Amino acid sequence: MYGVIVCSRCKKARAVNLSQKTSTCECGSRVPIQQSKVYFESDSQREVAEAVRQMNARLSGAPQGIEGDVRAPERKEDLESALSNFFGDEVITRRRLRAFLTRFGVGDSDEVIDRLLSTGAMFEPEKDHFCLV
Repeated sequence: MYGVIVCSRCKKARAVNLSQKTSTCECGSRVPIQQSKVYFESDSQREVAEAVRQMNARLSGAPQGIEGDVRAPERKEDLESALSNFFGDEVITRRRLRAFLTRFGVGDSDEVIDRLLSTGAMFEPEKDHFCLV
């Protein structure tokens, strides 16, 4: 089971595995999961990633659309679902990810990679290697 919590130090939402005791935020803070408020829970990594994006948008003061559940509506294949299919459970190198994004029609792949990292949809287990949340 995955969940969305907010780091008390940097105030950014992040996806966590709820069975773990702690999580380390990208700001370096160690966050105790059992003591944190869980804003959203799901078995689906895709739903949790969307919830993280929406929570970070709310926290940054972006205008909100429809109130209520943070789950994304069902959509046709877009970049998110294409990335999910591309990654599977693999760790992907920056080079392969850039090539995929270029084939998908993305202009600035490094900007998209940075955005995916900052929104919590993807993380970097080691330099220039990426996993989806």
